[in-house]
Amino acid sequence: MGHECKQRMLHYLKLASLLSIQFVLIYGGANLLSEHRSDVHRIYFDWELAIPLLPAMVWVYASIVPLMLSPLFYLDIGQLNRLAKQLALAMLIAGAVFLVFPGTIGYETTPNLPRAIAAIRSIDMPYNVFPSLHVALSSIIMLQLYRVFELPGRLFLAAWMVALIASVLFTHQHHIADVIGGLLLAWLCHRLLPREESW
Repeated sequence: MGHECKQRMLHYLKLASLLSIQFVLIYGGANLLSEHRSDVHRIYFDWELAIPLLPAMVWVYASIVPLMLSPLFYLDIGQLNRLAKQLALAMLIAGAVFLVFPGTIGYETTPNLPRAIAAIRSIDMPYNVFPSLHVALSSIIMLQLYRVFELPGRLFLAAWMVALIASVLFTHQHHIADVIGGLLLAWLCHRLLPREESW
């Protein structure tokens, strides 16, 4: 392993560790604070409840994990810094919205949920739904990768993004407004932090 590659890996691990801590504090903290609140909002239409539950989509939903690892292989340190700042900003903004405007999902949690989806529900309480951080964080990473990929890679990213958006709907983790909110949040962070700067 070359020195530059090792340096990039260590830098990625540092940023990933800091972002993971931030995520746990903001996402987990906001969920715990909202658990006993009475002012939880409904941000969906009745017709959305007819969207079917497709258990196999949980694998697409979980593909955010390899997506989060992919910047290590394609971005330099400057690009990693920019990406980390955008992700951190997205979590801060989303956390503020979660506290000011907690939402909920309209789908019922039943005892016969598929095991993989039940596992997600057991650790992901349904209060931090708008905007969807799953969509926002995925979009931010893909926007950064889009800039360094050629056409085939860009087409692959576009297809992956469509599949990820579909997965949050078909696993009943989010509603359409949450998805739109996540996309807008990603766009906002992309616009607010447009330059690559070192920390």
